[in-house]
Amino acid sequence: TISYTINVTRAVPPIINPPSYYPVTDVTLNKTKLTLKAGGAAETLTATVLPDYATNKQVTWQSSNPSVAAVDQNGVVTPLSEGEATITVTTTDQAKTATCEVTVTSQHEQVVGIKVSEKNIMIKPNKSLQLKVMAVYANGETKEITTDENTKYSSSSKNVTVEAGLITAGKREGKAKIKVKYLNNTVTVPITVSKRTVKELTSEISDVQLGLNETRQLQVTALFSDGKMKDVTDLAVWSSDNEQTATVNEKGEVTAEDEGTALITADYGGKTMTFSVEVAAPKNVKKLTASTKRLTLTKGEEQQVELTATYADGSEKSVTSHAKWSTTVENVATVKNGLITAVSEGSARIKAKYGGKTVTISILVKE
Repeated sequence: TISYTINVTRAVPPIINPPSYYPVTDVTLNKTKLTLKAGGAAETLTATVLPDYATNKQVTWQSSNPSVAAVDQNGVVTPLSEGEATITVTTTDQAKTATCEVTVTSQHEQVVGIKVSEKNIMIKPNKSLQLKVMAVYANGETKEITTDENTKYSSSSKNVTVEAGLITAGKREGKAKIKVKYLNNTVTVPITVSKRTVKELTSEISDVQLGLNETRQLQVTALFSDGKMKDVTDLAVWSSDNEQTATVNEKGEVTAEDEGTALITADYGGKTMTFSVEVAAPKNVKKLTASTKRLTLTKGEEQQVELTATYADGSEKSVTSHAKWSTTVENVATVKNGLITAVSEGSARIKAKYGGKTVTISILVKE
């Protein structure tokens, strides 16, 4: 019998103590962009510190513009006023950062665009021109933002500078582009620096008659100081003084919205062309009646006259703001939409026309 002795030794792994510190490698936010309304509800940002087992996961919060959007140490962002701000979260360990861009809009309506007073500018060398910038809200209202701190300007050329909307041309002729930015909205305005100027604006027509819902394309031609002419219909800035009666788009197309009169204006190169638009009323007006036939006023006094149209079917409608008003003696009495103003001593007649009918109001003004 043979006997063997076998000795078996088992290796025991060394005891390794876990590290007492795990450094932060990154931090992220649940949102990188926010759009809030001034005075509206706050929004909470959530920071995620990596790795999840990092020893020190504490963070701090900061706003680049606390008057626009404030942030507390829990990441709660509060919108205070219109503008832009950057919210930054920073880890206490390793100083890792993440940001969120915050845009705060008007507490009433969101800004949907911006408009400028000139969409194509001609300017002489070494001259300046003031650009006007308007914010357009979702409800159609506008607000001037030319010098607002959130309105930013830039120029594509060193020969043309812009500050707070004031455009200044250098001594050289040439072209440039001005970029205007407000919150998330941007518009670009072409600039031509030239000794040539616009002498006048002309058009083949100045009076326009339209039926309800009818459209008409207006055209404007610029006569330059060197005698040359150019169609500037698409370059002009168009506007209406009575959009309830007639609107006009940026291409000069007029649309009749309701009965009455309106003035359509085209601006280009510092010159203005005005068109008188009359939207015809239905032809079945049987009678036109004013709330009074005679008025005696003292100098400076105002009196509102109401106008009513009676139709063939017997129905009636107030047409005070739709009628075409005129006065025979403007230095005695003026009128606008039926509001008569006594200017000086004397007598005058106020006329109102609507639907092919006319009424006359006798005015006597005393001192």
